[in-house]
Order: sequence, then C-alpha cells, then structure tokens
Amino acid sequence: MVTEYKSINYPRRIARILMKTILFIFLFLIVVFLLLLTPPVQHFLTGKVENYLHNKLKTKVEVGNISFGLSGKINLENVYLEDLSKDTLISGGTVKAHLNFLKLFSNEVEVKDLELQNITAKIKRVLPDTLFNFQFVTDAFTTKKNAADTSHSAPMKLDISDLALENINLTYNDVVTGSDMFAHIGNLSATIDTLDPYLQHFDIPSLIARNVQAKIRQYKPLMVSEAASKDISDATLPIAMKLSVGTIDLNKIAVQYDNDVSAVYSKVYIGQLKTEEKLIDLQNNRIDLDQLALNNSKIAIRLGRKEAAKIVVKEVKQEVAAQKKAGWDFRISHLLLNNNVLQFDNDNNPVAARGLDYGHLLGDSITLHMDNFVMNSDSVMGKITQGSMKEKSGFQLDEMRGEILYASHQTYFKDLYIKTPGSLIQRNASITYDSLATLSNNLSKAHIDLELVDSHIQVRDILAFAPQLRSNP
Repeated sequence: MVTEYKSINYPRRIARILMKTILFIFLFLIVVFLLLLTPPVQHFLTGKVENYLHNKLKTKVEVGNISFGLSGKINLENVYLEDLSKDTLISGGTVKAHLNFLKLFSNEVEVKDLELQNITAKIKRVLPDTLFNFQFVTDAFTTKKNAADTSHSAPMKLDISDLALENINLTYNDVVTGSDMFAHIGNLSATIDTLDPYLQHFDIPSLIARNVQAKIRQYKPLMVSEAASKDISDATLPIAMKLSVGTIDLNKIAVQYDNDVSAVYSKVYIGQLKTEEKLIDLQNNRIDLDQLALNNSKIAIRLGRKEAAKIVVKEVKQEVAAQKKAGWDFRISHLLLNNNVLQFDNDNNPVAARGLDYGHLLGDSITLHMDNFVMNSDSVMGKITQGSMKEKSGFQLDEMRGEILYASHQTYFKDLYIKTPGSLIQRNASITYDSLATLSNNLSKAHIDLELVDSHIQVRDILAFAPQLRSNP
C-alpha cells in the first residue's frame, strides 16, 4: 500500500487567515459604529460623558443628549454647567458641529459648521479671586508638568471654518475692570479662514449679524489723565495683530454704554452697516475699504457735568493727536451715509440760545455720499456726490456736492454746489497758506481765490454759524 502526501501551501493559508482576520475586524468596527448610531447606545454614552465631566470638573454637569454620526457630526442638547460657586456658567440650547476626529491625534481641533442655539452663558470675575469663573474648566483639561520639565509643548491648533449663533445671551461681570454687560445675539454668522489667537492672526471673509443688543455699565473711570507724550508713545507702538475682514453686514444693532464715574453716556443704534474690505494692514496703519454704508442709524453721546467728563474730553483730543502722529491712512472708495441721526451734548457747556451749538448738536436726516474718500495725517479729501441734513437750530442743507481737499498747505472746493432753503453757493474756492497754524491764527496771510457764480447767501444761514452777528445793525 502506497501512502500519498499532499503538500500544504503555507503562504496561501497564512494569507487566507490574515484576510479573514482583517475582514472580521472590519465588520466588527462597522457593527460597533452602527451600534453607536442607535439611540440606546448614544443615551448610554451621554450618561458616561456626563459622569466623566462631573468627576473631572468637580461641579454639576448635565447633558440632555449627545448624538453623532460617521461623518463627524456631533449634536449636544440641553447642556448645563455650573461654576465652582454653584452659579450657572452655561445652560440650555443646542450645539451642533462637524468635527474632524483624525485631526485630534495631531493636536488640532478642526470644526466645520459650528452652530450654537438658545445658549445662556454667565462670565464673571469677583474679588478676592482675580480669575474668571471658567478658569477651572481650562485647568481641568490642561496637562500638568513636573517642576523639572522645562519643555514647551505646542499649543493646540483651533480651526473653525463656519460659525452660526442664534438666540445667545451673555452676562459678563468683572470687578477687576469694573464692567457689567448683558448682550443678546439674535443671529450671527461668520466664515473663518484663519483663527490663530496665539499669533494674533484672524482672517474672516464674512460677518453677518442681526438683532443684537448690548448694555454696558462701567463703574470705574473711563479714562485717567495721562501725559500727551505717553499717548503718542502708545499710538506709535507697532500692532502685532493681523486682521482681514472681507464683508461685514450688520442690521438692527443696539449698544448702550453708561459710565457714572466719568459721566459718559452713549447709545448707538445701527439700522444697517455694511463694509467691503480692500486692505487692512494694521502693521503699517492702513485701512482701505471698497465701501462703507451706514443707513437709518442713530448715535447719541452725552458728557455729564463732572470733572471726570472734562478729563475724557482732554484725553480724546490727545488720543486723536497721537493717532495722527502715528500716521494712519484711511481710504474708502464709496462712502454712503443715508438718513442718520447724530446727537452730542456736553452738559459742562451752557446751551446757546440761537444758532449752531457745538456743545449741544442734533443733526437729523444726515445723508452723505462720497467717492474716493481719503483721511491721513496730512489731508482729508474726497468727492461729494450727495449731501443733506437738518439741525435742531433750524439750519437745513438741502443739497451739497463737489470735490474737497483740506491739507497742510491748501484747502479747496471744486465744482461746489450748496443749496439751503434761502441760499445758493456754487463754483470754486481755494485757500493756500504756509501751515494750518497760519490758517487758524493769521488768516490775512493766506491767499484766497474765490469764484462764485449766480450765488446768494441768506442772512439766516449766516446767523446759524455766527449768531453773535445778530447784535450788529
């Protein structure tokens, strides 16, 4: 009897076993992922996450529901987190995002389509502790190093491409800076290309906000008296931040700021504000916009009758002069102001009985359209295509247009057209002088070239700007 021995192909058998093992692991992972997508498993994980955060943060944490998908989509609902004083830190609402899980392994958080809805947050800083009430969250997730370890790990990179906020309420109380604030954000959306707080680099192609209200009360001085040299030194320091904002579109924005110590009160309501950026170069003090439109808005500022309010006026003048020395260059290709209201009251100045009162101004229906507007340390210029306004003194500007220049050695109006109910001024005017000081203090040394055609000025309009002439015969 002859026994036959069949040869065994070990490489093929090993390969078959490996393929079955890989297939089993792959199917197992699919089953696990499918289970993770089921409500019972996600509810179980929600409890685990809630317990983990509770033990990690040593405070009350509640998460109504956590759900996620294979694409990286994560939803959190009904989140509640207390600070260490048992006060609310974050509560309510929904957080939606698309998270790139693989980026987490490379010390990077990449989030797409981050949405926050119906969220309330309370940020505060109280004495004697000078830390914010959310500091314990940061500390809990910060890796502690040994004293002997002097190495520096790279900070975690944050990448958020699209942000959307809806019905967000924020309360901010800071005893260190002396500020109380409440803000409500109805709707806000932003597209973000670069978000790097470590290098101060921010690139935001679009920012849209609707129905935003903010009330700020400050109970420390707004400004303290400083030497003009310090303001100039601060203004000329290079700015490290790199900022780019493509389109800004704001509607129905209301901001109120009150400072009882400095007696400064302001209200700003923006009906519509829209900008289109060409260039923002903070390192070289240059801002260039393609368009700036402000419509149906009101700005009201009041300085109370306190010595601190006089300090504010003094410091603002110094700051304007300091920024002028810093060499800022503002350019707007198309400036469009329509139907705005500007109010200013300085209670330290008596109210004038007649004429324009520069301490108590109220301009209504302010409309101004300008092309190629330029403002820098040397000059202000632009072409006015439309202008009109009303002032509480009774002065009314029906129409204004023309090309203007106000510079260090020359001021001119070309193709000027100014019309009020009783006056008409048109054609050209120019003034040349050695310096602005000469123009202010010794007008007789300036050269005036005036060309007026078919023009007339009503006495009423003259008295609006020079009410002291009313006593002249």
